[in-house]
Amino acid sequence: MYQFCARFVTSPTGQGIVALRVSAAAASSTGTPSSTVFRYDLVLIQSVRRDRRIAGRIDISLQGMAGGQAQVRRLSELMVSGESNLVFSFKYFEEFGGEFRLPDGFRPTRAVVTVLPDGSAPKLESEFDWAKIQGTV
Repeated sequence: MYQFCARFVTSPTGQGIVALRVSAAAASSTGTPSSTVFRYDLVLIQSVRRDRRIAGRIDISLQGMAGGQAQVRRLSELMVSGESNLVFSFKYFEEFGGEFRLPDGFRPTRAVVTVLPDGSAPKLESEFDWAKIQGTV
């Protein structure tokens, strides 16, 4: 199984969320190299200690190729275990994880994690190269 992790960081002055950054990207296979089932782990962290709760939702999509055509697959449609509706509400951190199955013939090139905070805070997006997620680069 392969995994990727991310976190978002608030500004040092506590003025809100400013970036979605990779805190770790690792790959560990527990199945065959040709397995189409993957595990993901996502950790959202409010790195500046505040007593204010942050809430919103997360959208994860996989960009790739199938049959010579560029395609985008939403992780929520590929889940085999874990939550498919990623909603967060926390003061310090929250963890998400689950397993998903890639469709036959689909070859991902990148994972895109979009954090959509409630209220007026802007959305945050981070892209992860699939080869790096798997540790093949």
